[in-house]
Amino acid sequence: PYLYFSGYSSVQSHTTVLCSFEQFKEFIDSQILWNPVWKAQYDQWASNFEWTDDIPKAFVQVKLNPNISDFDRDWVLNGIRGFLSTNDVFFSRTEIAESLESLNAVFILFVAIVGTIALVIVFFFLLIAMTQNITEAIWEYGVLRSMGLTLSEGRRVY
Repeated sequence: PYLYFSGYSSVQSHTTVLCSFEQFKEFIDSQILWNPVWKAQYDQWASNFEWTDDIPKAFVQVKLNPNISDFDRDWVLNGIRGFLSTNDVFFSRTEIAESLESLNAVFILFVAIVGTIALVIVFFFLLIAMTQNITEAIWEYGVLRSMGLTLSEGRRVY
C-alpha cells in the first residue's frame, strides 16, 4: 500500500510513500479512526468494499512467468476478472507490447509514405528550377552572341 503525504496542497497528490500493510493499518488506526466522526464516515465508505485485513487496495499487479503461453496468461487474467467488478481495467504487458509494435509498424509506414511524397515533390521543384536556370542562361548567351560576342569569347565568359 501507499500513502500520500505533503504539506503543500498543489503537490499532495504527487508524493508517494511506500509502506508495509502493518504500517498502513497502524496509520489508518492512529490518524483516521481515532476521531468518531471520521471513523463513522470511513466505516460508511468502507462498507461498500471487500478488503483483506481492512486495507484498501487500488492496484493489483500479478507477475507471471515470462515464458507463459497466451492461453495460460488469459486463463489467469479471466480468473482474476471473476473476482473484481466490471469497472476495473486490466493491462497485460504482452498485449501492450504487441500493440506498441503494431503502432510502430504503422508509424514507420506513414513516415516512409510521407518521405516518398516529399522526395517526389522536391525532385520536381529541383527539375523546374534547373530548367528555368538553363533557359535563362541560354537566353543570356543568345543576347551576348547577338551583341557580337564570338564563340571563343563566349566560352571564356561561361
